[in-house]
Amino acid sequence: MTCPGCGGGPCRLALERPAPGLTSMATLLPVPTRVFACDACGLLHSPALPDTSDYYANTYDTTSGAGDDLMGVDEAGRPIYRLQRQAEVIAARVAGVARGRLLDFGCGHGAFMRAFAAACPGWRVEGAEVSDRYAAPDVTVGALPAGPFDLITALYVFEHLEQPAEVATQLARRLAPGGRLLLTVPNPVANPVDLLAVDHRSHFTPSSLERVLTRSGLQMDTCDDDTLPATWLAHATATATPHATPSLRDDRDAARRLPAYWTDVDRTLEAFLTSTPDAPGSLAIYGAGVWGLCLRTHPAFRAETLACFIDQNPRKQGTSLHGAPVVGPESIPASVDAVLIGVRPESVPAVESLPALAPYRRFTLPPWRTPCEA
Repeated sequence: MTCPGCGGGPCRLALERPAPGLTSMATLLPVPTRVFACDACGLLHSPALPDTSDYYANTYDTTSGAGDDLMGVDEAGRPIYRLQRQAEVIAARVAGVARGRLLDFGCGHGAFMRAFAAACPGWRVEGAEVSDRYAAPDVTVGALPAGPFDLITALYVFEHLEQPAEVATQLARRLAPGGRLLLTVPNPVANPVDLLAVDHRSHFTPSSLERVLTRSGLQMDTCDDDTLPATWLAHATATATPHATPSLRDDRDAARRLPAYWTDVDRTLEAFLTSTPDAPGSLAIYGAGVWGLCLRTHPAFRAETLACFIDQNPRKQGTSLHGAPVVGPESIPASVDAVLIGVRPESVPAVESLPALAPYRRFTLPPWRTPCEA
């Protein structure tokens, strides 16, 4: 297998889980989870889906809740959602620039475009998408519109691409002089469950992302994970020297430890499930998202034992996830004997402290420590 990041190899199988595979949209596909590691650049990556075009045309849906991900609360205790935060961050990057032209590559249904246009009314905002399900007057489908653009955004797009360097090259050619590319990709070291997303071809670190951009005639000026939770936010500009040598330090060790973490999770979860009565409705999963589903898809989990998902996000309560209701912590059914806590490892202590969970046996994920913390 050729590495989608550096174009080289060899690539070794680092992690394998049986079907179903978990997607970034918290859906399930009848495919195994397989993650490879590139010996040349260290990028962790997954094989293409059996029918990628059909998946993005008919299954992948940006209106299914990702923009409603609860990221935290503000100083007044009001919830902050991902889409809201993205628009605020990028609008701040162009503060003081009254007019410009923006292309949102991979715009989906245009939620970010509308939010940015409202925040920056002097800007002309356009989108580009691969599927005609997103067709709109200001969206180009199946191709990239002609430039030049003062700003191109690609929000949670590059991790899905078969050939990210080729796409980055095309975007670079459409930047105006002095134009910028702002892109976000998941940070798998901060959010290890990203490694299990079968629709994510690449699991980037700053150095592997920089390799892609420099191959494409772009210079990555900054890359941080402080602005958006569990996300690399990269800022790049066009250069006259494509294929330049990346300047960032080797950070491959952080990614190399991720497959071993999930092997440990699977082992400890199997032991917990084996020791738990398998009566119908005896289990609940805290976390109605990808972390909760990564526990639900364990081979030892029996579907009939699941009573519900538990979540504090009011936008999820009252809905269902793969046939199971989503309830608040105060509405756990009487049949439940144990709760599997499916949230980021650093959030486990706060969830465990909820009074509503005190009566139950609980499974918690093993601690995840980055190389800097170990």
